Amino acid sequence: DTMLVDTGLDETYGHLYNSLKNLGISRIDILVLTHPHKDHIGGAPQLLSDFSVGQVYMPATDYTSGRMDALAEALQKAGLAAAPIAKGSQFSLGSLAVDVLSPGKTYENMNDNSAVLQFTYGRKTFLLMGDAEKDAEADLIAAYGGQLRADFLKAGHHGAKDASSEE
Repeated sequence: DTMLVDTGLDETYGHLYNSLKNLGISRIDILVLTHPHKDHIGGAPQLLSDFSVGQVYMPATDYTSGRMDALAEALQKAGLAAAPIAKGSQFSLGSLAVDVLSPGKTYENMNDNSAVLQFTYGRKTFLLMGDAEKDAEADLIAAYGGQLRADFLKAGHHGAKDASSEE
């Protein structure tokens, strides 16, 4: 079983394609697109053409762009629709449990509307922050507190120095 979170830019998709093929992957059971910025969904239209994809998850958005149009067209060609996810959504892949911790509301900053995912695999936890920044982070701390502790953290907004607060 294979899950992929985000696809990078369309111009760097070749690296992702080669990595997946080198791993012997021909099917993506679950594709999660954390938010509609091109550096997260850019390769998705080509990926949907190159690989069999089972389910696509993405936060609901009215964001428009050429990449979003290409994604919508590729989903239609693949006979798929992106299932909306938000705070409280859950799904699993084998023995991997996925809880969506955010977004719980609509933020002005699109990065804060990123899907924040907490994976649980046995006794290990993984927290993937998407591009969530300080406002979403503050809401996560208020809602979940110590439950945010994780064995692995993918920092928000590529680890940008102003994306995360001291808390």
